[in-house]
Amino acid sequence: ASIEGERIIPITEFFKGPRQTALKPSEILVEVAIPSKPQPPWRHAYYKLGRRRGHEISVTSIAIAASIDAGVFQDIRIALGSMAPTPVRARSVEVFLKGRKVSESVIEEAVEKLSSDVKPISDVRASAEYRLHVSKALLKDMLLKLVKGGGE
Repeated sequence: ASIEGERIIPITEFFKGPRQTALKPSEILVEVAIPSKPQPPWRHAYYKLGRRRGHEISVTSIAIAASIDAGVFQDIRIALGSMAPTPVRARSVEVFLKGRKVSESVIEEAVEKLSSDVKPISDVRASAEYRLHVSKALLKDMLLKLVKGGGE
């Protein structure tokens, strides 16, 4: 919003690059609209990995929302932060998992698809190789916990 009025920006267009958003110099962010909280069988989890406790800048972060019913991934959303100049979705992982029966082998195969969704950056916090390695490990661990009923 600004003195000129309000506008709605889809999240996919909001982040432009490191420390860059679609906000104009005269605007402030007044609201983040999130669809209603998913109900069961939706489960969700978030993990932020940093170099030390309390450090605000993460090495990587992962958010997952999954609808799992009758042992099948009905739907899933996976987003990663601090991997690239802007947040990214793991769309090929999502497409692969949707409609598949939950199993450790399916999850392991899905995790390997993460490489095609993200092209990690190297910076002072971590190398690209480390970011990808740890993101795969976290994704696998988080998915296994979600299917066992973990998460919120």
